[in-house]
Amino acid sequence: MSYKHEKLRDALRDFVKPDAHVLSGRVSNVDESEYTCTVTLPNGQIIEEVQLKALRGISTGSVEIPADNSYVQILRLEGAGDPDYYVFAAEVIKKVVTTIDGTVLTIDESGYNVSRSGESLTKILTDLLSALQAMTFTNGAGTTSVANNVSNINDIATRLNNLLT
Repeated sequence: MSYKHEKLRDALRDFVKPDAHVLSGRVSNVDESEYTCTVTLPNGQIIEEVQLKALRGISTGSVEIPADNSYVQILRLEGAGDPDYYVFAAEVIKKVVTTIDGTVLTIDESGYNVSRSGESLTKILTDLLSALQAMTFTNGAGTTSVANNVSNINDIATRLNNLLT
């Protein structure tokens, strides 16, 4: 083995600690506010407060919320005190939440939700469509009735509700 290969092997050995390991189990008790869950291993051992985000307390980033009773793989994180575990793969994802600087994108079985500072894209687009549906015009003969294409606007509103939550 060449000197370069030995150095690479040694560096990898230092990077992957011998006590680091991956475990598989079933999820229960998902806490979406704390981004933790409980995992029951095949031998019956229960590991509580398994992190769904690799870095605890960080408000930005993405997190996948596994479905209850789905299989997950967890990785032991190194650090002081009791070992922490992190879900890095899940059989069934129930929800994905991505937060960047106050903007939140949520994806789940009901669709997409984009929000920031108390506003949501769904609400803004719904308000816009409502304003278009109620729009009238004034001309020399007076005020006109509702627009001719209200049914098209209603169709767009239905499609919007099917995509956004």
